[in-house]
Amino acid sequence: MVLAGILFCYLVLGCFMDSLSMILLTVPIFLPIVTGMDFGMPATDVAIWFGILALVVVEVGMITRRWG
Repeated sequence: MVLAGILFCYLVLGCFMDSLSMILLTVPIFLPIVTGMDFGMPATDVAIWFGILALVVVEVGMITRRWG
């Protein structure tokens, strides 16, 4: 649920902010939270997967900004 909430925040922020500024502002806050959770993987693998998920959701958020 925490990861879904973080990704939802990225979707909402994508409607208002540029992708680079959004990532630079939120990754220092969200990455320690995600790496601290137990996903059954090493922390480096979790960080890589979080980066991939964050980039995909940020780009979806940017698409919603262009529609509105």
